[in-house]
Amino acid sequence: MQGVLVRLGSSRRYSPYQYNAQPPQLEPLDENKLAMRLSTNVSTLQERHSTMGKEEFEKWCSERDPSKRKWRYSSDGLYHPIK
Repeated sequence: MQGVLVRLGSSRRYSPYQYNAQPPQLEPLDENKLAMRLSTNVSTLQERHSTMGKEEFEKWCSERDPSKRKWRYSSDGLYHPIK
């Protein structure tokens, strides 16, 4: 991540924030990492995934996710964030 040099009067300060920068994108997570993110355990995550419908599971995830993000299981074995 690059910063921006900001001039204030005669002094120069370094800002770690880059203007027009894209916010960081969430990466796909394995079930261990997703369970931690959702403040649950792997067995509960597996049980919810196997017993709930797709939309119901995504809603359950969004209710537990700190950013209210929905998550969907993919054939690659990872859970992907849904926009």
